[in-house]
Amino acid sequence: MNILCFIFSDYIWFWLLEAFILAVFIRAIIFDIKSRIIHFAELTRGGVSQETLLSFLALAIILIEIIISSDVISNHRVIAGLLNVAVFIYLFLFSSYFTNKLIGWSEKLKKRKFYFH
Repeated sequence: MNILCFIFSDYIWFWLLEAFILAVFIRAIIFDIKSRIIHFAELTRGGVSQETLLSFLALAIILIEIIISSDVISNHRVIAGLLNVAVFIYLFLFSSYFTNKLIGWSEKLKKRKFYFH
């Protein structure tokens, strides 16, 4: 039973979540640098895609609240919150790779068929 308590503890899940966010951030930076070197086509987001991105940003804000409320970083909540906010600002407002991925996933979800039994 102790091993399950450890596996599902805030300590483990906090660091897994932070590692995931860092990995997404690094991947977005790498692909953004590649796209600036190769210089793919430029586009301007429309209203629907902006609304989609803002909806995902609202979910990210909830994620930041969960991170800040963790006891794992009880003495460093402000700096952890600021770093996560900076990462999400970059991802949602400046990273073309990340925003294109989110819009693509959103479109796939919209086209998904649901079957009722």
